[in-house]
Amino acid sequence: MESDNSWFRILVVDDEESIRRMLEDVLEMDDYTTFSAESGDEAWEIFKEKGCDLIITDIEMPGTTGIDLLARVREQQPDMPVIIVTGRTSVEAAVECMKLGANDYIMKPINIAEFLAVVRKTLAETTAAREDGSLQKMGSTTCTGYRTIAGYRIVNKIGEGNKGIVFLASPVKGDESEKVAVKILRLYELTARDRDHALERFIREAEVATTIKHPNIVKILDYDTTDREEIPYIVMEYIAGRTLGDFVGTAELDRDQKLQIIRQVAGALEAIHSHDICHRDIKPGNIMIDSDFCAKVTDFGIAKLPESELTLTGDIVGTPYYLSPEGFSSTRVDQRSDIFSLGVVAYELLLGRRPYAAESIFQLAHVMSTTLPPAPRAIDPDFPVALERILARMLRKDPEHRYATAGDVVAALDAFFTGDNAAEDAVGGTADWAVSAIGTG
Repeated sequence: MESDNSWFRILVVDDEESIRRMLEDVLEMDDYTTFSAESGDEAWEIFKEKGCDLIITDIEMPGTTGIDLLARVREQQPDMPVIIVTGRTSVEAAVECMKLGANDYIMKPINIAEFLAVVRKTLAETTAAREDGSLQKMGSTTCTGYRTIAGYRIVNKIGEGNKGIVFLASPVKGDESEKVAVKILRLYELTARDRDHALERFIREAEVATTIKHPNIVKILDYDTTDREEIPYIVMEYIAGRTLGDFVGTAELDRDQKLQIIRQVAGALEAIHSHDICHRDIKPGNIMIDSDFCAKVTDFGIAKLPESELTLTGDIVGTPYYLSPEGFSSTRVDQRSDIFSLGVVAYELLLGRRPYAAESIFQLAHVMSTTLPPAPRAIDPDFPVALERILARMLRKDPEHRYATAGDVVAALDAFFTGDNAAEDAVGGTADWAVSAIGTG
């Protein structure tokens, strides 16, 4: 007995009449009931007035785009299935699809057989999930139409930043239970010239990063660019844990556990710096904590080789709240910038607040360059003086007066743990917060 597809109402949205009519004809030949709209605004009105069971929309349209439409629909009806129509290449389409939370995507020029297969699968999966109550929250799982990147099957999106998107994946060939993290760099949004420079930087840095072996650094397993689109990707070990940011402001970790994590990150930085690489984006979100409370430093996406001129002109490289004062004015920073960033992370983790606050990046740059953060003991009277000295030296504004190496930070923390005040004094400096934080040599 043939299924009656006429029960399904599909809204087709595209500003190109020829494509819109073609998709309607194909769907109606398969017995679906269709509506159509030539803009996102018109589609929204139809959706509100008549409703539907599936939306198929182009991304780029005048006025309200397919992206805007998807956001509106998701807000009103989170479980509404949406298929994106795009002229972008496969990896770009997959990234956009998953970023937007669409169920699937269809590439132009449209292959009719593939188009119908995607429609049928999307409707079948949505119907089945609704019937058994297992429909997952839209926008947080997978894009069913995009299956592999560099020999790995995409499971879901696990992170996103300005520079790229990270997916949980498993090998197409081999043990499906094995999990890795695949990061796609978003170079397709750059101009051709900047893209070439960024690709060059990526290859140089990834080549060195794969040689770094340390228990507190996420292993980079592979890197390359996709064959057709030349979009760079990095395959990393997958850490089933939480970011350090999840522990800030909570009572889940005691002070010793927090300090052990800071020490582990300092040790990781020592290994990174020994390969003449600056991480340049040390922040809680780039520090994973596994079930054994072991820290793993990740995200070499913007790591920079010393003396490299490959940093794109005008970029502020790093997350502003964790950026060193010199990082606001120059892209030519060294390992002491990472030490400052770790100092900000340590201050926030230990005290539950960032050392600096501002309403704009310009104000933040001024504040970080000219003012001192509140003394830890002014926030927590029980804060150890010796530990306050360590934080102060990490946060000195002049890099010449910070710890010279991440290994020195490790040594200072070890001295604090053992109570060796003489050793700590040698690397920690004066006990006065203001003098120690400013640095006098």
